[in-house]
Amino acid sequence: MEYKVIIGWDDKNKVFFVVESDVEGLWLEHATFEGLVEKIKDAAPDLIRHNAPGGGGGALRLFREVGEPVAIHYAA
Repeated sequence: MEYKVIIGWDDKNKVFFVVESDVEGLWLEHATFEGLVEKIKDAAPDLIRHNAPGGGGGALRLFREVGEPVAIHYAA
């Protein structure tokens, strides 16, 4: 299964944040894009396992609101 996460930039608060996500409960923010990616990589597999017990691995694809996608793979 593939899960899509869209990351945006909040200019007022100066943080990157999850705009939209196929991973239920994944709402994070961080001052840097790379920091947010690390937080997502840490949290998403646990949330996926919690929301879909017995689920296997999958692909987590991160998209910036503007720009190229960043593919991250995880094993649940």
